[in-house]
Amino acid sequence: MNPAVHSFFDPATWTVSHVVFAGAGSPCAIIDSVLDYDPKSGRTGTASADRLVEFVQENHLKVQWIL
Repeated sequence: MNPAVHSFFDPATWTVSHVVFAGAGSPCAIIDSVLDYDPKSGRTGTASADRLVEFVQENHLKVQWIL
């Protein structure tokens, strides 16, 4: 079986986070998730992480690993 990889680019930090899974309803790994950071205000946010969570929920994935 070949794993599927869905990648999410964060333009603010120039990082890419990935969800690796085997299909809908399967266990998955989240790789390189980021916490949003605004250097001007010094504040953090969760918009990038929220996109990962939304993808996991829409595909009924079961998070087994966060790397």
